[in-house]
Amino acid sequence: MPQHHNHPALGLSLRFLAVVLLTAMFTMAKLAGEQGVHIVEILFFRFVAGSLVMGVLVGLAREYSILKTKRFNTHIVRSLCGTLAMAFNFWGVFLLPLAEAAAISFTIPLLSTILSVVILSEVVRLKRWVAIITGFIGVLIITKAGQGDLPLFGIFIALTGAFFTACTIILVRDLARTEDSRTIVFWDCLLSIPIGAVAMIWVWQAHPPMAWFLLAGIAFIGAFGQLATAESLRYASISVVAPVDYLSLFFSVAYGYWIWNYWPGLSLWLGAPLIIGAALYVA
Repeated sequence: MPQHHNHPALGLSLRFLAVVLLTAMFTMAKLAGEQGVHIVEILFFRFVAGSLVMGVLVGLAREYSILKTKRFNTHIVRSLCGTLAMAFNFWGVFLLPLAEAAAISFTIPLLSTILSVVILSEVVRLKRWVAIITGFIGVLIITKAGQGDLPLFGIFIALTGAFFTACTIILVRDLARTEDSRTIVFWDCLLSIPIGAVAMIWVWQAHPPMAWFLLAGIAFIGAFGQLATAESLRYASISVVAPVDYLSLFFSVAYGYWIWNYWPGLSLWLGAPLIIGAALYVA
């Protein structure tokens, strides 16, 4: 389905909704981890919910044709990258405060630009390379080059999540040339279920009611958040909606202070603007 970039207000509204939902999802994931829920369990229920939501929406609209695809192999690769991205992103949230994990995730556009050079042979001008370097200087400031209070392993996991997310974005850009956004989301979730199902054999366990409540919230809030993200690009270009993503930092700070009584140090407020500015420049 062709993109409709002539409704920027709707695109911005959907993107804001996505930011609210996905920040809530990561907050609930951190709480679930404290309840003993394994990352694989979170992934499995998240993918099941995504498939159910997309299946119901397509059924209600009777647009079954959008689920057809001639690029099944690309969807498989995208699903594998997406699964790894989500796993490492959740793991990063387990290991780091929400705000710092969110700030590190803002390197995704920088990594996507680097990958576009390597994979798509795109030309990147000197100014954009300077912006990329500036963004990673921001990461060094936030993490204090691994010498601060943040665990070095957690920083590595968060950056790995950002890398696989960037890989996923490159694949989605390729798929979006021929596929509807709903087709991409549906096959992503459906193809990821077997991966999670096999891994569930080793990690499945009983949980208290609160943990199940959190799992359900993560699953369905995340599904609608992913859908809102994809749909925002049907109504506005990425350059219009991308700045909204950085509001997640403020939501993450608010959740972190409200739930864990954690307020980020000065290094976050110095480093995050460098990352955000660089990401906006290269987007």
